[in-house]
Amino acid sequence: MADFPPVTMSAKEDSRYRSETQADPALRQEIEGGYVVTRPRYTRAPRKTFKTGFTDISQADKAAFQAFYDSKKGGSESFTWSDPVTNTTYTVRFVGTPEIQYAGRGTAFRWNITNIGLEQV
Repeated sequence: MADFPPVTMSAKEDSRYRSETQADPALRQEIEGGYVVTRPRYTRAPRKTFKTGFTDISQADKAAFQAFYDSKKGGSESFTWSDPVTNTTYTVRFVGTPEIQYAGRGTAFRWNITNIGLEQV
């Protein structure tokens, strides 16, 4: 299974784009008297969704990211991702579409890749 970010990328993830959400597996039903009845939708532990990004990366790093994204056919295939904050490894897939913005200065081709969504499998 491939690792993200690919080893051909020299850039590190930018922590200002790092966020994490956890799914709520509860089903809720309001009943008379103002009570709420809940039960788990499934027995599996709640999955996490992460957002991350890279800033000021080179043309080669952008190409490596795009090649990796294309090799996974967007969100079709899973891969391993090591959380740079906790050093925990997750099996994830892409969710949503990453935003790639040109951030060059003069003749320097630099890029920002943000809004990279990762969903735990």
